[in-house]
Amino acid sequence: MNDVVVVVKRDTAPLPSDTLDILLILTDAEKEAEIFTSLGAAETALGKESIGYKKVKALFSQGNARPAPEKLIQKIKVVGFADITTPEGLVEAIGEYQKKDNDWYFFMTDKTEDEYIEALADFAEGTEPTEMELNSGVEDHRKFYFGQTSNKALSMSHARAAVVYTGDLDEHADAAWIGAVGPWYPQYVTWKFKMPAGLGYPVLLADERKTLEDHCINFVTDEYKRNYIKNGTCT
Repeated sequence: MNDVVVVVKRDTAPLPSDTLDILLILTDAEKEAEIFTSLGAAETALGKESIGYKKVKALFSQGNARPAPEKLIQKIKVVGFADITTPEGLVEAIGEYQKKDNDWYFFMTDKTEDEYIEALADFAEGTEPTEMELNSGVEDHRKFYFGQTSNKALSMSHARAAVVYTGDLDEHADAAWIGAVGPWYPQYVTWKFKMPAGLGYPVLLADERKTLEDHCINFVTDEYKRNYIKNGTCT
């Protein structure tokens, strides 16, 4: 299993982690990309009952995460695509969007179906530049995908994707996890043993837990009288 590792090369002193832009991709309607720096602005633009708003809320509301982040994420870019009916169509739309804006790193979407998660993880893995490309001066625009699933049997194998199982998709565990751990600069902490605020403990049988671990799908566990995300791995 591979731990979630965010690789950032730098020649100067560490930059604040909020320079690693987060992109939320919605598929319910066409929407020009907009950066939100407050929950109120997201509520006004997206609507309080929308999936987009709920994800922004989960991302921004991690003050009570354990351990508490050194700072809270208060910036997210949101873009919306219309007429998305297949995973291939979504990946194609993202590719078209990249031609206008490729300056983002973490991304998540409102899709939770297995086929979409697989396609998005495959897309993220395909952004990994080779050493030859990097040495030749190709600009590094690698991406990292975070997803959530309610499928206890989901099985994947991708190096640049992290998926968390949840018994309640309306908790938006993917956004909460980024909000709880993303504020730390890459490679400063691991993504395991963290407990995002707002997530419940899913009741899992022993064989279901083993299946999730074998498939490198993360989940909230209840061990040593503590709840935390296990195991902080890529798929």
